[in-house]
Amino acid sequence: MLLKFRQQKDNMSTQNMWEDWQDFRNSFGSTLLKINELLTINRGRVLLLGAGNGNDVPIEIIEEMFEEIVLVDIDSEALSRFISKTGNSKKYTCIEADLSGIGHLIPDLKHKSERHIIELLESINYEPLWVKKITGKFDCVINCHYTSQLIAPIFMSRFDNRVTYPSRKYLLSLSNCSKRVLGGLFRDIHLVMSDGGIFIHSTDVFEVSFNSNGKSHPGSSEILKATGGDLQKVGEIVSLYDELMKKGYHVTGSEYPDNLKDIFEHFVIFINPWTFIDSDIEKKTYIVFTDAFRKK
Repeated sequence: MLLKFRQQKDNMSTQNMWEDWQDFRNSFGSTLLKINELLTINRGRVLLLGAGNGNDVPIEIIEEMFEEIVLVDIDSEALSRFISKTGNSKKYTCIEADLSGIGHLIPDLKHKSERHIIELLESINYEPLWVKKITGKFDCVINCHYTSQLIAPIFMSRFDNRVTYPSRKYLLSLSNCSKRVLGGLFRDIHLVMSDGGIFIHSTDVFEVSFNSNGKSHPGSSEILKATGGDLQKVGEIVSLYDELMKKGYHVTGSEYPDNLKDIFEHFVIFINPWTFIDSDIEKKTYIVFTDAFRKK
């Protein structure tokens, strides 16, 4: 499966980032504790979706909060690396599954024309395959910063050489496909949750990046201006959210699905910076939004 190969490659490239991402992991852990204090999450079962290598997950805090922990990811080798970091492996169950629900429908895109890929994006729909591997209900489900990685990277990889760029129609078709996938995914998350369970959705929404050639990611300047150049003050960008989204500056896969308000009650949102690359050649920080919901 092409999607699985891409995810394995990405997980391999970040497998040694445990120490590099400690600051973000700490801030995410603090966010989880604040959500628990606010909503009093039951200590029973938690489902971590897109768990990967675990480098962005505050494992110790998760183990303290829950009695049983189920990890799901398309990459079983990454999950093995996650387990190697745990303090109590007996609490864990690992499930290999494709959360996108469309991975099996994506052919080799290497020699496909843009027109053919657009037709593919407009025709494929999410299929509830991963949820068939899940047993029982969960007191809490946590999306671990993966929704932006579900389908966008595989469809954008054809432009990695930066010689050609996607058309507006291509980007729109990709965005619409992503929304359909997220709608189905969130519906299935709702299905596996206990009544009144807590859903924590954490994802990178905006990218702030610059390179030594003077190129920057769209929206980077606006975000830096809003924070006064200090990305630790990312809470200041809340007022810019709608404007940045309308301009298309968000990361594909970070959009809220249309059915979200129908199935979950929103309580609180936290915003944290995630320093991804910090070198003389390139600086890249993702702005991560963590929302807490209760199942309706």
